[in-house]
Amino acid sequence: MDKNVTVKLFRIERENDSVPRLVDVLRRIDSIPGYVNREKHIAPNFAVRLELLEEENQHVICCELTRIQSTNLPSEVTPAGRTALTTSNRLGHSVVFRVNHHLGLLGMEFNNRVCSPGRLLNYLHEFDSTASYRMLPVVREDAWERYNQSAPRKIEVKVASPTDLSVLDGDGRAVGEAFSAMGDAYNAPQITVEISMGHSPGHLGRRITGAVRELLSRSARDQIQLEKLKVYNPDYPLGIDFLSELLIFHEELNLHDRDPDVNFATKRDYLRRVMYGRA
Repeated sequence: MDKNVTVKLFRIERENDSVPRLVDVLRRIDSIPGYVNREKHIAPNFAVRLELLEEENQHVICCELTRIQSTNLPSEVTPAGRTALTTSNRLGHSVVFRVNHHLGLLGMEFNNRVCSPGRLLNYLHEFDSTASYRMLPVVREDAWERYNQSAPRKIEVKVASPTDLSVLDGDGRAVGEAFSAMGDAYNAPQITVEISMGHSPGHLGRRITGAVRELLSRSARDQIQLEKLKVYNPDYPLGIDFLSELLIFHEELNLHDRDPDVNFATKRDYLRRVMYGRA
């Protein structure tokens, strides 16, 4: 078992005031009697359920989400060779996440093979169709400061599966429509675009900031495959590479080989540590 754990942080906010708080939706799911009633198939062969919710205070909860494996089960290994798995139970693979509603902050164990942040939001939507949230990955503290020091003159964007960018909205819609049109027209699996002032004076329009945020947000939800997002301004002519500025934590934890309760507590404490003091 790999004991290396990766955590990513996200700013998360409601789409509008009528959307329920994320912590409240999770609490409602946790109140459903019977674990099987919490299970949802959010994609083909992709069933998940809320396994555990631990209250810290009125604003903060820590949860475990389990992906359920019922097919293609592994074998057992014995001194006499491999043998079929003896348990008749399904297998569970989990990720732990922590939500601070007061700060609008989500910290999540990052393991896309189990459940990504985007899948988590899809799961919530299965229980409450009004549960719609914006998610923006947290970058290093000085990244946006460097971005805001002077207006951008150039942006480079690289995406795979460019036809998927039709999901971009708001200030990112023009970029998404351009990528989608080129992908449809030329059957290109990957496209790189540069938007630049060239030799002209001035800077790009202020809506470019909204486009950058929309690209990062949709990428965090696994709705687009963003491979490069780099912005250039006069103070940073070599560019600010937002994908390399994402705040990501890696650590090898003392995880138990068999006890999921011990592992939940270990991951919970790690999430508390990396989220501490972040406003």
